[in-house]
Amino acid sequence: MIVENVFSIPGMGLLAMTSINMKDIPCIQAIVFISTLVACTAYILTDVLYVLVDPRISLDDSAD
Repeated sequence: MIVENVFSIPGMGLLAMTSINMKDIPCIQAIVFISTLVACTAYILTDVLYVLVDPRISLDDSAD
């Protein structure tokens, strides 16, 4: 939201604030869902990339 305000770029932060002010519950739910989906995808992608970059890390659950 700070970057959006500094550079006057409309985005998800502005949409979220407008939705909260207007009490638009479905839009707020969609913003929370999309943000959560993006965060979870980023975490999974980061874990997979760690395995590819560092051969000492494996995806196995078994502890040696």
